[in-house]
Amino acid sequence: MLAENQWRQPLYFTYPPSWLLPYARLERLANHILPQDSTISDRSILQENLLIKYSYRGYADLSVPFDQFSRLAGQDLFVAFLSMAQCELMRGDSSACEQAESKLLKLLLPERIQPT
Repeated sequence: MLAENQWRQPLYFTYPPSWLLPYARLERLANHILPQDSTISDRSILQENLLIKYSYRGYADLSVPFDQFSRLAGQDLFVAFLSMAQCELMRGDSSACEQAESKLLKLLLPERIQPT
């Protein structure tokens, strides 16, 4: 697939194979495969999606029943938030990192998305 595409179209994997991880950059809830080592996530894309576009209905409401799919989706969102916080920390902005972590814990209660 990579050889055929020759980087003409963007390639995304939800869970890339281990040999592609050095080329995977988390954007949205998928990893964008790039032709160079680019494991640093695109902070602006993550911020826009995680803080503006996405909705987290039910994740912080303990009265809403949860199924396995919702739990797994919440885990993916949790990882994306951690990636965004890591980007802020790598930029040297510990305040923005703390804000991302605070928002994460408010929107996605860890006890709601832990594996059962």
